[in-house]
Amino acid sequence: MEKKTTLTEGKKNKSIGLRQRVILWVDILALMMFLIAGLLWIGFQGRSEGYFLNKISGDIHFFLGSGKYAVTFLLLAVGFYILYRNHSSRILIVPKLKIFFGIVLILAVFGLMNRFEKFSGGYFGFIIDNFLVSLAGPFFAAAVLGLTFLFCLGAIFHWERKIPGLFRQIRKQIQKIHVYHPQKIAHESARQKISMKEKTGFFTDTYHEEKRIEKKPKKKNKDESEKGMIRNNQLPPLNLLEPEMGFIEKTADVESTIHNIEAAMEEFGTPVDVIGYSIGPGIIQYQVTPGMLEKSSGKGSVIPKKIRVAQVAQRERDLAVRLGVANLSIQAPVPGESFIGIDMPNPNALKVRLRPLIESQEFQSKSSPLSVALGRDISGTPVIVDLEQMPHLLIAGTTNSGKSICLRSMAVCLIMNNTPEQLRIVMIDPKRVELFRFNGLPHLLGKVETEYERSIAVLGWAVQEMKSRYKLFETVGVRKLSSYNQYAEKNHQKPLPYIVIFIDELAEIVKGVDKQGQEYIDTLASLARATGMHLVVATQRPDTTIITGKIKTNIPARIALNVASAIDSRVIMGKQGAEKLLGRGDMYFVDPSLNVPIRIQGPLLTDEEIDAVVSLWKKLTPKTTGEPELAPWEGLIIEAANEESSKDEKVLKDAIRLICRTRKASASYLQVKLNISFPKASRLLEQMEKIGVVGPIQVGGKAREVLWDEDEAESYGEDAGFKEDE
Repeated sequence: MEKKTTLTEGKKNKSIGLRQRVILWVDILALMMFLIAGLLWIGFQGRSEGYFLNKISGDIHFFLGSGKYAVTFLLLAVGFYILYRNHSSRILIVPKLKIFFGIVLILAVFGLMNRFEKFSGGYFGFIIDNFLVSLAGPFFAAAVLGLTFLFCLGAIFHWERKIPGLFRQIRKQIQKIHVYHPQKIAHESARQKISMKEKTGFFTDTYHEEKRIEKKPKKKNKDESEKGMIRNNQLPPLNLLEPEMGFIEKTADVESTIHNIEAAMEEFGTPVDVIGYSIGPGIIQYQVTPGMLEKSSGKGSVIPKKIRVAQVAQRERDLAVRLGVANLSIQAPVPGESFIGIDMPNPNALKVRLRPLIESQEFQSKSSPLSVALGRDISGTPVIVDLEQMPHLLIAGTTNSGKSICLRSMAVCLIMNNTPEQLRIVMIDPKRVELFRFNGLPHLLGKVETEYERSIAVLGWAVQEMKSRYKLFETVGVRKLSSYNQYAEKNHQKPLPYIVIFIDELAEIVKGVDKQGQEYIDTLASLARATGMHLVVATQRPDTTIITGKIKTNIPARIALNVASAIDSRVIMGKQGAEKLLGRGDMYFVDPSLNVPIRIQGPLLTDEEIDAVVSLWKKLTPKTTGEPELAPWEGLIIEAANEESSKDEKVLKDAIRLICRTRKASASYLQVKLNISFPKASRLLEQMEKIGVVGPIQVGGKAREVLWDEDEAESYGEDAGFKEDE
């Protein structure tokens, strides 16, 4: 066994040494190109006294003329390209067609140089120019060379894509002079007024944004085409959001880590082969496959035995200690792949931003108005989900794991791509400090609710709205919101908006004694999908008392951020792993269609970005004259308050009659007889003391003195319907 280990390590060390020697020789080749370019430049300047260098410089000047300096720049470019390929895992691909057009472009330049000054384009330019002149004269030669130059230059830089967009911009500017568009003018003025973006470091990438808007896929459905048109007129510009400062570092030192992983697993008796790696914004995943372990049989022969996947997964703690890496996790296997993933923190982590995710092709290809950008996966690819298909989302994690930022980024992503006519938002924030920046947003119904009683009323209104929509669908004969909106457009009726309900702390809603909040959430989660109403709830208590079986059944899409224990991880996503996440947006997303967790780095969203988006929407939305519109649940709150007041008055009358009849004035007695809580019974006694029914509290815990008789109690209220002690 020791001999086998020594041979294996020797082979690995030999292969690593060979790779290092190849890298060294390639670097030397690049440096030689830099040296040759410098020597040629000296020779072209006529400052060399060497015969060989002067001979080569003269030959190049004979063939290329003044274009000889391009040779030095070409050598420098090739040298830099070799160094880049040698020290980067990112591949720079130059299409062969562009190389061909580049060569033709250089030859056309040589011909044009010879046209203006003889032999200035060298021997090549002289031949090309004389050939074209012999065909149809000097004017024809100059025209052909000039057109060839422009055509090749346009083919290399894709002018055929940009010129139509330029003409469209010119046409739009002309139309602005003659046609008055109040909505567009308000949009442009609002963009100019918000100058705080420049002070806080926001970038205005006009070309990139225009290119994304004008770019059209081969086929688009009606929703996608409408979404692309709305971006220019009604939706806020994406430069309100910050871009990503930097890129995913692909040149991380992974060779030594690969060697350490293989050596450590060999020591543990579970050899593996590292077949690749993936560098993401937050982690680096090393892709390994189980190796072979040779065991001797009873007859003296050696039998190779394959290492099982479970054996590799059991070495997670040992490998973390051996490598000295915190939060190391092993996915055995990676969902949908034929290898095992060893996830380690990326030392050069990238802060993911929301703007590049919305600008990505993955987001633009989505036609749903409820598309949400969650972040980037371990390969840096944007992860875009459709809230309409989920149809609800549960987010769980400890404090400072990124729950509130995840909620806010989802809300901003939705309002950046939907008008208030298409989407309405309801926000419940028992913590009071996470979502208040959205107050005043035109999409927001009412205000951000923070009180428990008002939050319950909001959920009650949502249940009533859901039922009224179902009745409307039944009348029209449709099954879901999109079908009803199509019917409404055909019949010139007002379409219904989507409604997304954000709840920042689920535990504060379901804590009530009457469990009314729990019942409302269960009802919405199980029935509200077809009506276009969706829940996005977050909690920092991922236990079974909060995330019940009914919630897990009706909300299959879940996001697990960093949690305290493996038990909490199992409650959220059905398996361990979330307890080893890095925090600050590092998450597992359980896709209901795949039912496997996907590791994602969520975007960072600053308060300045939220303020910029909300303030722009306030300016784009016309202000209504008169009193501001009340929230639709205000009537329910007033009605519930009146009912509660009448109920409390009736309970007070019942308590007065009971105490005057039985002459027992204690809170525990009222609690048992009236079936109320002890604090409420104490409050009733305090009210009766103010009225004069009972006396003050007695020393030693004795019952209060009853001051009224039965006749006074009868005149105060009616019989409560209770039974006295017999």
